[in-house]
Amino acid sequence: MSHEPEKKHPSLTRDHILQAASELVMSEGGSALTLDAVAKSAGISKGGLLYHFPSKEALILGMIDARHQWLKKLITEEKSQLADPGAPGAWHRALVLVGFKTFIACNDLTAGMLAAVAQDQSLVERIQLGLSELTLICQQDGIPRAVSTLILSTLDGIKMHRVIGLPLPSSEEIDELRDLLLHLIDQATFVTSTSNPRKPA
Repeated sequence: MSHEPEKKHPSLTRDHILQAASELVMSEGGSALTLDAVAKSAGISKGGLLYHFPSKEALILGMIDARHQWLKKLITEEKSQLADPGAPGAWHRALVLVGFKTFIACNDLTAGMLAAVAQDQSLVERIQLGLSELTLICQQDGIPRAVSTLILSTLDGIKMHRVIGLPLPSSEEIDELRDLLLHLIDQATFVTSTSNPRKPA
């Protein structure tokens, strides 16, 4: 069988396949993620899909990487809109704002991807790599590590509640929790700035 690319720009076709795979997972769950199903959902031949993703593992790795880059892009854009994007804690503030709008809302895709990767250690390691990058960025954001860990654990905890179907706080409580985390960032950066004042230029 010839694995010729579809008559589209390769990057556009690749993005289209990843989008179709994500939509398939969200609508039918991780067990529905097969190469045949994704090709059908994307409206391309299986050969066209295999040209970009020669195996199911390659497709899932592509989904993991694309989702990681998408989240980083959202956080970076949110950070750029803050009053002081260069201030200590700005990345955490953007992370919280994006997290409560996006991480928590995308539970279907998250659940499907977790189901797809759970049995493959190499895929789990790719997710861990992305999380390690996020953690490193957070460690360089100028707030205490314990505060950073609490924020990341809170976001992960709420997301996991949605993934496995545990009861969630009300929407009002979710809003209060978001505001509490933002307040915690403000407090952490204030304490840091007063205990380590900047030297005058």
